[in-house]
Amino acid sequence: MCSVCMHSPCLVGCPNDVGDPVYECELCGDDIVEGDEYYEFDGCYYHEDCFKDNAFDILLDSGAEKGTAGDY
Repeated sequence: MCSVCMHSPCLVGCPNDVGDPVYECELCGDDIVEGDEYYEFDGCYYHEDCFKDNAFDILLDSGAEKGTAGDY
């Protein structure tokens, strides 16, 4: 039971109400809820911070390649 609105789940408008889940973040596994900013890449959904913190790894996992100029 919520200590603010005294309901479970929280009432709409309660500061502890996180909203309805819309997607699940591919990296952290937490819900992406109504009002959250997110990124969609290659059919996967990410929280904005998760995506920004891991963008290079996400791209490399999706086929991007990293190299050093002059290496053959």
